[in-house]
Amino acid sequence: MKVLVMGGTQFNGLALVHELVRAGHDVTILNRGRTDAVLPRAVRRLVGDRTDHDRMREVFRDEEFDCIQDMSAYHPEDVQLMIDLFRGRTGHYIFASSTVMYAPSGVLPIGEDHPVDRGPRQNEYGLHKILCEEVLVREHRTTGFPATSVPFSMVFGPRNIMPDREQRMFACLRRPRDRHVAHALADDRLVFQPRTAAGNMAGQQVEHAQAGRNQQDRQDAARAAEHQCAQGEAQRAHG
Repeated sequence: MKVLVMGGTQFNGLALVHELVRAGHDVTILNRGRTDAVLPRAVRRLVGDRTDHDRMREVFRDEEFDCIQDMSAYHPEDVQLMIDLFRGRTGHYIFASSTVMYAPSGVLPIGEDHPVDRGPRQNEYGLHKILCEEVLVREHRTTGFPATSVPFSMVFGPRNIMPDREQRMFACLRRPRDRHVAHALADDRLVFQPRTAAGNMAGQQVEHAQAGRNQQDRQDAARAAEHQCAQGEAQRAHG
């Protein structure tokens, strides 16, 4: 399968690239070319700043991909550009979202219909992830654009450049000899949430990509992949 990874040299993106190559896929990455990273020799690297829309149109003019894994979209215009560039030229677009978009909950896991947090406690990162998903949902419903949104939760691993982004608002307490984190809530209750290694999350991403390729109805595959991720390795929580 021919796969494009937007980003691909840091943290989740880098782990994903290695997992895709290990699984036998033809991998291309696009980034600004500023970060040194140990990449598999088979990876094709394109250089460009995704905020330079003219450059993106030039780079991707003749490109088609079975799957696009977008690990570096943080603003709705990032997602809209990818839709405009690859409408009819990709079989499955997978957006790396975040559980930080959801409102706090004392019960985990929560479902994909859990309310999002647009309140004053929400930061720009979370709000823009909400807006990105809205763009994708609208496009999927109106044109059938084959998109999946995968919410990343508390992921740990090497080359994490934003270690505290998903832990806002809560004090994290480690449970002895356990891979869980306890979130201290306002009423002194504790809610335990599994942590996920970047390598494990990458494996989930590869499965979502393959599901989108193998199913005749890519819309159902996208929804199934989203639900699987929400209930499995990346349990939806409140950040």
